Amino acid sequence: MHEINLKFEINNKHMLAKSYRDRFIELKQEAILVMSQQWTQVQEMPVEFLSKLSSTYAEIFPIQIRDCFSVWIDEQPWNQIDENDDSHRNNYALPLMQGLLQLIQNKAKVIPEFKECLISIENKYINEPLNFVRDMKICLKYEEQLLAASQSNKTTTQSHDECTEGNILQMSEEFRNLNYYDAAINGGLKECKKKQEEFVILWRELPIVTAHFKKAEQDIKERVAEVENLKPDSIVQTLQLSVEEIIQIQQTFLGMDLPKWKHRQQIACNGIPVDTSILQSLQKKCEKLQTLIVKNLQDIQKLEEILQLLPLEKPENSPSTTPFKPQLAQLLVELVCGTFIVEQQPPQVLRKDNKNLSCEAQSRIVQTNQFDKSTVRDLLNNESTVEILPSGKVHANFKNLVLKDFKRESRKGGQRIAEEKYCILFETKIKIGEFDLQTPLLALSVPVIITSHVNQECQALATISWDHQFSTLPRTLFEVPSSVPWHELANLLNAKFKHETGRGLTEDHLNYLASKLFGESSNYASCHVTFDMFCKDNLRKHDFTFWDLFYNTMRLTKDYLYVAWNEGNIAGFISKAEAEMCLKDSSPGNFICRFSASLLGGVSISYSRGNGVHHTSPFTCKDLQIRSLPLLIMDTPKWTHLYPNKPKEHIFGTNSDDSPKTDGKSEYEKFIWTIKMSSSEDEQEDITDQDCDAALMEFIAGTDFDKLLKEDFEMR
Repeated sequence: MHEINLKFEINNKHMLAKSYRDRFIELKQEAILVMSQQWTQVQEMPVEFLSKLSSTYAEIFPIQIRDCFSVWIDEQPWNQIDENDDSHRNNYALPLMQGLLQLIQNKAKVIPEFKECLISIENKYINEPLNFVRDMKICLKYEEQLLAASQSNKTTTQSHDECTEGNILQMSEEFRNLNYYDAAINGGLKECKKKQEEFVILWRELPIVTAHFKKAEQDIKERVAEVENLKPDSIVQTLQLSVEEIIQIQQTFLGMDLPKWKHRQQIACNGIPVDTSILQSLQKKCEKLQTLIVKNLQDIQKLEEILQLLPLEKPENSPSTTPFKPQLAQLLVELVCGTFIVEQQPPQVLRKDNKNLSCEAQSRIVQTNQFDKSTVRDLLNNESTVEILPSGKVHANFKNLVLKDFKRESRKGGQRIAEEKYCILFETKIKIGEFDLQTPLLALSVPVIITSHVNQECQALATISWDHQFSTLPRTLFEVPSSVPWHELANLLNAKFKHETGRGLTEDHLNYLASKLFGESSNYASCHVTFDMFCKDNLRKHDFTFWDLFYNTMRLTKDYLYVAWNEGNIAGFISKAEAEMCLKDSSPGNFICRFSASLLGGVSISYSRGNGVHHTSPFTCKDLQIRSLPLLIMDTPKWTHLYPNKPKEHIFGTNSDDSPKTDGKSEYEKFIWTIKMSSSEDEQEDITDQDCDAALMEFIAGTDFDKLLKEDFEMR
């Protein structure tokens, strides 16, 4: 027998190596104690059995793998895994296979041949762990079968050997002790060989592990030094600069950009088109601001978490992010509240029992977010669910809104009902993002007028149009200048007329309207118009206001002259004198359609005949409800050509059937068409009986009575 002496030289300065040595001895002893009994028996099988088992295991890995990791393999619950159940794949089969691969990978550092085994197993089973379990179960089952067969054969052999040995021992019992000694020596040698191999493997790993420990210790020391020298000052300073920049941009956005758009939107209520791309640009800017504010809040939270998780004491006088959090939260609330707008505005004039309203004083208080809600007039059916559209916008649809129990505020001296301004108040609540910021949102519509009767609509539209057009930035809500330059009012009149009738006014039209306010002049550039001149004071020599004239003419054109006006067949706002200048040298039968200066608005026909230029009294809405302008013209033979020399059949013949409906009037109602003629500029000329007789005779001579009677009969 040989004596094996193992000696470790230990340096007391390296406590880590000593600890590792102690752990090594413990592991070695544990490995000896838990040696697989089955595998020990397998190793004692005859060579032919071992050869068969080796060939079987070769389908998965060399039998050396089975030998090296026998304890681990025998401890696993192979039979509890169903290789035909897919649910066992990731929960049981895959972890088992990965565990064995990890053991082989670790051992491959010492035994390079194991690398090939590792690659072979991965290539074959990496995507099929259930097949790996199936093959392992087959090998282990075959191993048990071979072991059972080996033991059965061994029993038979042992019986024969016992007989033989008995005979021998009978011959000489002196060899008995020697046999025992020999068996003990062989068993001891096998056990010693196994321990020696395990020790060599561990001994080879010791320098590697020791080096890793030393490197890890050095890395930890370096990391600690880096963390101790960590100074988040630069991050905090950058955050401060970012917050200051956001504040500046948001102040410009909420204080200038958005109010300018709201002002454009208000002017657009008068018909001046607004560029829709501006709102889209503002929306993108708002979203960018919101993203930056939220990102800064998240960055602050991350920085605080990083500093708190460090297992070190917080340095004194370290920079703090505490002031930035409430600043950013307030910025986010202000951004959301400030960008809650009404994109689609209500009509400018609302009827009572028709549309939450705020009066002037209340609306101003709403702008400061301090108001008594009990003073606001509620609307019936004034709640709606907010829906999020695919575009990301929110939408609320209010149906059947009705204003009840409406009480007006006390009016200022001289103020009319149609001059009282209100706003519709929109209110909701919102929770902002992940920061649990809840705030009410308030938004006011553009100013509107509430009327009780239809006869208040004209004055109401004048008041609200003046407010929309001439409000300035910044302003106290509802406050407007008492006078404006004429050219600004001219822009309003042109935009309003074009919006309502489809065609704008020319410079000559506007000069005619200016003459009604200021008298005849060649230049109105320096003239100013007060609100009273605009819609409260009567025009000179007339019993109606400037706005009465403009509004009623605009309504007449929209309702009854839309096609003729847009096709250029109506001259528009021109005086009688201008019409006479155009017609004086024209052929008889030429005529001009023009707007006349009358309370209800009207269209007059100026026409040329042998004895000069004549003018009809205005045809009003009431007249045109009965007979459309094209039919009136086509029914008058003496009006043959629209100035200059355009045959009326080519102009009005195709539009002769577009007379408006009688709107519920009896089908038997008769109408009387009376033509009144005058030739003076501002007032009708007294017509003598002789003139009337002459006019009547002219009318009779030029009238096709058969046609007239036929039309009258058809209308009956």
